[in-house]
Amino acid sequence: MKPLGDKIKKLRQDAGLTQKQLGDILHVSYQAVSKWERNKGLPDPDTFPALCKALNCSVNDLFYSTDDVIPETPFLSANTESNGTQKPGYKPVNRKFFIIIAVAFCVLSFFVSYLIISVVNTQSAKTELNAAFAVFKQEDNVDVVAEINEEEYRLTRKYFFDGRVVAYYKHDKIEKYFYKEKTYSSDNGDIEVFADTYNGFMQNVPCFFDLGHLDDIKSVSKRGEQYVIKLKALNNQPIARYFGFTKNVKITVILKDGKIQTLTFSQNKNILNINYRFGYDFTFSLPKFIEA
Repeated sequence: MKPLGDKIKKLRQDAGLTQKQLGDILHVSYQAVSKWERNKGLPDPDTFPALCKALNCSVNDLFYSTDDVIPETPFLSANTESNGTQKPGYKPVNRKFFIIIAVAFCVLSFFVSYLIISVVNTQSAKTELNAAFAVFKQEDNVDVVAEINEEEYRLTRKYFFDGRVVAYYKHDKIEKYFYKEKTYSSDNGDIEVFADTYNGFMQNVPCFFDLGHLDDIKSVSKRGEQYVIKLKALNNQPIARYFGFTKNVKITVILKDGKIQTLTFSQNKNILNINYRFGYDFTFSLPKFIEA
């Protein structure tokens, strides 16, 4: 069986790429590619899908080849006399030992293959999910209702054809409106008005309304239109930090027509349910105190 580095080098040469060109495609230095080909290091598992695409091969092509054949050896020829009797001092082969070794090799091969497939599937699912988040962030009309530990939050965004945008946020008695480069803040009836931008308005909205940061995802599994996402621990996850999740958090995402329909964050008794509604079928009325 050829070392992995030798196979990467041969496939790179067959593809007509230099080490620098391959490194640029994979966003690594040509020295890293050189180390791989000299069997001084291994690519990161997340790199395998892009590496296979660049080399026009499959993952199996990297780890196995058609010439990996175990040579056949006559079973008794080296330990038998010409008359068929065993040579003096010959010890029978311990077949049970070889069976155990074979089973262990098969199990190890299975887990290695499973790991590679999981990495490839997770990367593919993350790419698709990322596209869905992009649709959410670009949608003209979005209505978001979030229930966090029995407290309700709401965010509404509506664009008009003349370029105007209305954004609305509410939690308990606090209401904030954005309209015509102004933010109207209402806290229990007291109105405050100040010049603002849409981006400035959104900076004061809790982070769970901006879920486009997928670097903290540990794994993604897909079942039909539903994704089950496992996030990394507290220090790497702002959702956990803001809302009291202290361990790994699981998210369930349901997509419909490529758009996010429902997300559910859960850990023990801390539950965050977020429902997204897209489209032009909901209305949004400005209050009387806003300057039309």
